[in-house]
Amino acid sequence: MSDYKLPGGQILPKDTIVVIPVSGIQKDKNFYPNPESFNPEHFSPERKNERNQYSYLSFGLGPRHCIGITIYIS
Repeated sequence: MSDYKLPGGQILPKDTIVVIPVSGIQKDKNFYPNPESFNPEHFSPERKNERNQYSYLSFGLGPRHCIGITIYIS
């Protein structure tokens, strides 16, 4: 829609394609200690409430997220 000023002052020009490295976010040690090993505790209600909701994007978020999420969280 228009140019976007990023935090830090850099300008993202209108119509720029942005790619978000989901695996990089999901393997970030700031969100998941020892991210290379499976730890079900990462997804406990307490742990989920401690981190940003966008740190795990397997189903996406927002109005067009995967309909499978309703099965996952049930």
